[in-house]
Amino acid sequence: MSYDYMFLRPTRRLVSHEEIDEAGIIPFTSNEDILALSRKVYPDAVVDAEGFGYLDPVRHRGSIHLSDDGFFVFYLAHLSPEEVQVLCTRLGLAAFDGQKMELIQAE
Repeated sequence: MSYDYMFLRPTRRLVSHEEIDEAGIIPFTSNEDILALSRKVYPDAVVDAEGFGYLDPVRHRGSIHLSDDGFFVFYLAHLSPEEVQVLCTRLGLAAFDGQKMELIQAE
């Protein structure tokens, strides 16, 4: 079963998921932008032309799905909450856990 997190670059510390809107996030400019950011923590990350890939392609860990809805976010699955926290902290991101309706933010 997939467990997805939506990642975004917040303009400020968000209080709740209800603040996720175009005014509250800095858009990613391209798929290459997201891939370059991901490679700061996972140097072997890959994404194909359709926007699907892995942070760790050898173990098929951290499956990536780039947003195609113009909302300037990306999605990751198959990561532990601890791994998500590390990504948020090291990259200045916020993640939304839609299953629990919770935000994970940089510490």
